[in-house]
Amino acid sequence: MKNKKAVAIILSFMLMTLLISPAYAQASTITDSEFGTDFLIVPQWKIIDCISQSISFEGGTAFLYSKIIAMPGTTNINADFRLEYKTPSGWIIVNTWHRYAPGDLLIFYGTAMAYEGTQYRFTTTAYVIRNGVGETVTLSIERTY
Repeated sequence: MKNKKAVAIILSFMLMTLLISPAYAQASTITDSEFGTDFLIVPQWKIIDCISQSISFEGGTAFLYSKIIAMPGTTNINADFRLEYKTPSGWIIVNTWHRYAPGDLLIFYGTAMAYEGTQYRFTTTAYVIRNGVGETVTLSIERTY
């Protein structure tokens, strides 16, 4: 009985010691001048190097552009492009396109009818294959005409 009581006291003392000991965190690498500034967070993909998108409007037409650059050695790029406009009940599809390119580069140009005062969303979904491994990335941009 005395042994059990002694073990319980020793364990309690050890637990309290562990709880009281300080915990140290790694020092911040952000300098004072960086606080309050915006940082750009860029997705890091394994196969796709870059996807660039743009949408512009002129004379009732939406001009769409997307450029997909993959790592060297990429077998092919399949991409779906979608233009939508916003309504009070959600997004409505204006048009969709599909493109295929062998190799590591795909460039898309598209046009669609557009109306002033309307918000549009242009979405690019790229499926890229390199060395038998596939990667899918979806990006969207929104603009108001």
